[in-house]
Amino acid sequence: MVVVLGAGLTICLSGRGGLLGDRLLLNLPVVGEAVRWQEGARILGVLGREGTISPDTVRSLAKLVRNRAMRAAAVRAVCEVEQGESVVKALGKHGLLPKGTAAYLEWAGLCGMAAGACREMSDYCRQRHHSLCRSVLACLEPALILVAAVVVGVVALAVVQPLYALLGNWR
Repeated sequence: MVVVLGAGLTICLSGRGGLLGDRLLLNLPVVGEAVRWQEGARILGVLGREGTISPDTVRSLAKLVRNRAMRAAAVRAVCEVEQGESVVKALGKHGLLPKGTAAYLEWAGLCGMAAGACREMSDYCRQRHHSLCRSVLACLEPALILVAAVVVGVVALAVVQPLYALLGNWR
């Protein structure tokens, strides 16, 4: 059992296993959404600090993204930006920006307010990430109580069942 756990841990920490684990994490219902909002806040924060949305900024973003699956998407977005694609469209197409933010940033870029819009959206993404984390933690307590109740019920049945078997044989 220890060998299996050690092998699983080694695979998860390796490059290919880590990428697979990060892809799995992004596909989880609430957790994946929280990761996307967190990474989106980080990306938008960098874009807001830079002041302009340029291809060089996107190259630096590809190094800052922590989730390996999203980092691979950022590298693909860098390639598209180098081929002439709009930075915001490339980031939005590869899922690096939360839904709805790409259109807002495109509009803000046309109006010359891209840096301020990135900072605003970064704050919003950060708030959304924190609210998702709070809701996950709020659901965790009742789930743990249910698991504990099931474990206690199984233990109680394991104690009572032999007693009934003894009483049945005693008559």
